[in-house]
Amino acid sequence: MQAAELLVLRHENAVLRRHIGRVRYEPAGRAWFAALARLIPRKSWAGTFPVTPATLLAWHRKLAARKYDTSKRRKPGRPPALQSIARLAVRLAEENPLWGYRHAGIFWGRLSVST
Repeated sequence: MQAAELLVLRHENAVLRRHIGRVRYEPAGRAWFAALARLIPRKSWAGTFPVTPATLLAWHRKLAARKYDTSKRRKPGRPPALQSIARLAVRLAEENPLWGYRHAGIFWGRLSVST
């Protein structure tokens, strides 16, 4: 615990040396403080960290929310069809102009391809 408090103070001094005026903690610094907060009892957070315990908890909430946020990994809309399936669909439509939508859907269902 003593070593963790020393690490907090060293990190705080490094941040203060980089900034003049109001201190703006970067995401890496916030993650560092959040990691060290797990090593120090919550009762002594107020005297150890340069921010309030509520700020530390807010940083942790945002960090956890960012980890489980999948909105940037997912593209909106329907996923594109494979090129081979698209070519096959066009070829079948050209070869069988009288099939229509319903007949083609039955054919794709037998191939177990979702259209």
